[in-house]
Amino acid sequence: MSKISVEISSLFARLGFDGEAMGERWEIVLPDGRILASSKSHFVSLADRVNPDTLSAIQRQGGTGSLLWARDGDARMTGFVKVGEPGEAARAYLLFSSRRDDVVKPLRRSLLWIGLAVGLLVVVCGAAGYMLIRHQILDPLAVLGKAARSVSATARMAQGADRDEVEAAARHHLAEEDLKKILEIRTGDEIEGLASDLAVMTSRVLRYHRQLEAEVAAKTAVIREDLELAREFQKALLPSDYPGVRPAETGSPLALRFAHFYQPASTIGGDFFDLIELDENRVGVLIADVMGHGARSALITAILRALVRNYCTQATAPGDFLGELNRHLQEVIARSGQTLFVTAFFMTLDTRTGLASWAVAGHPSPLRVRRGSGRSPEPLWKECSRQPALGLLPEAIYRTMESPMKPGDVFLLFTDGLVEAERPDGTPFGVERLAASFDEALDGPMAAMPAKIVSQVSSFQRRAQYDDDVCIVAVEVAAGARAAVAHETASAAREPRGA
Repeated sequence: MSKISVEISSLFARLGFDGEAMGERWEIVLPDGRILASSKSHFVSLADRVNPDTLSAIQRQGGTGSLLWARDGDARMTGFVKVGEPGEAARAYLLFSSRRDDVVKPLRRSLLWIGLAVGLLVVVCGAAGYMLIRHQILDPLAVLGKAARSVSATARMAQGADRDEVEAAARHHLAEEDLKKILEIRTGDEIEGLASDLAVMTSRVLRYHRQLEAEVAAKTAVIREDLELAREFQKALLPSDYPGVRPAETGSPLALRFAHFYQPASTIGGDFFDLIELDENRVGVLIADVMGHGARSALITAILRALVRNYCTQATAPGDFLGELNRHLQEVIARSGQTLFVTAFFMTLDTRTGLASWAVAGHPSPLRVRRGSGRSPEPLWKECSRQPALGLLPEAIYRTMESPMKPGDVFLLFTDGLVEAERPDGTPFGVERLAASFDEALDGPMAAMPAKIVSQVSSFQRRAQYDDDVCIVAVEVAAGARAAVAHETASAAREPRGA
């Protein structure tokens, strides 16, 4: 025992004997479990023993080790070392223990500080990495993306309007500014190379766009001039003066008054009307609507006008006249290889016989009303007319229909662009609203009637521009010279003699 004491005295000097108050404890345990010495107060040497399970754990681990054990309700962490010669059985074991909480608390505090430090380091590194990525990758990519969008926007060519030209200039300016930003990218990696390539591409695209816009503007100006010329020619094809039926000279009982309104959907249109003086007592009224609108439809109206003037005087009846028009027009369309058709309505008004004759080729029925009758305007025919449009069937036959006319009768001829005008919700103007507008317009002068009807349609659709061509022709039957003479004679007969 004295030998043991001598060999571990230096260790005791390092541990001290006041560790018990601090929660620390040292013990010398013999191989049989008896405690030879301890720093614990009230200790009885060779009488107190360690727990058999603890002793077994120490002996299994060998020369040195550590373990967690509890005694007297006190959980402790213990380290031990064998006392004895190497290779020999242990002569004793030196145990040094501390309360588990005292050992774990500093560890927890250290781990907490380490965690905070690591977290802070992660945040700092993440922020630094983000700033680096943003500066080196994200910002350059954003500049490249914005430049690509700007270049794409310059492809929207100006349409000739001042506002569009200003917007096009603004888009080009933005693209030039983005090009400068691309050239300022200096990342020293593949992104800088990509920016350089994109800058070359952008400059070439902008130059190409400027050249293309200049060419388009020049060609658009030529097309605009051609369309304006075509517009003037098309206006020249429309009647500039109304037919001169002279009841006073012919002694006709009836006279005719005319008014019209024409508005193409674009510069030129496909609607057409003509007023033809057939003889001193008869007037022909034609209204037609070519499929579609624009330059192609306007060309067909020019052809149609030539055919009308060539064959109108040869037609003995409206049905024969439309048949003649159809044969020649279908021949022209067939040679062109196109699919086109023309709806038409032709009416002759004879002021001598007081007879209205008409034929229809797939066109909407005109409206008719008599002033002062108290009746609403009604379609000229009520049964469904299945006669085909012009230009479809070369041998189509068109029937001629007749009806007497009297002073006060008003005919309203129109194309479908008027009744098909729609409100923003898709509701069409329709024939019933047109009849109501026609009835209301009868209260005003004849010359203002078509414009007043069109004004109501524009208010209905809430815009002045139409999606299709619009054409209206109004014809009023008035009393002629013979009726006027009869009226004066009757008035004179009613006057008292000697008045």
